[in-house]
Amino acid sequence: MPAIKIILTLLFLIIVSALALENLGKMEIHYYDFQLQVHSFHITVINGILAAFGVGFFLAWLFGKVEKVKLSSANMCLSRTVRSLEKEVAHLKTSPPAKLAIKETEKIAS
Repeated sequence: MPAIKIILTLLFLIIVSALALENLGKMEIHYYDFQLQVHSFHITVINGILAAFGVGFFLAWLFGKVEKVKLSSANMCLSRTVRSLEKEVAHLKTSPPAKLAIKETEKIAS
């Protein structure tokens, strides 16, 4: 299995390298600033692709971290609930049943 992964990785790198060599041309990027003025700059196609990949990777990583924080918060809340329920169960195991307690108090009263 590791040999297949190595072969597939090498094939992927060869394809990416071939695409990079074919796309060495320049492209023009247009964008608006805060005063709604059009600006532009030139980059190579491969740098544009890598920049888009990097931004996408960063956003996915950021949203993953946000989701991890949410799940961690929910996990702590549920852990607190479990601990309180375990304490309640332990208390109920040590206390006498309610019917027996009522009968004992009736015996004492009479």
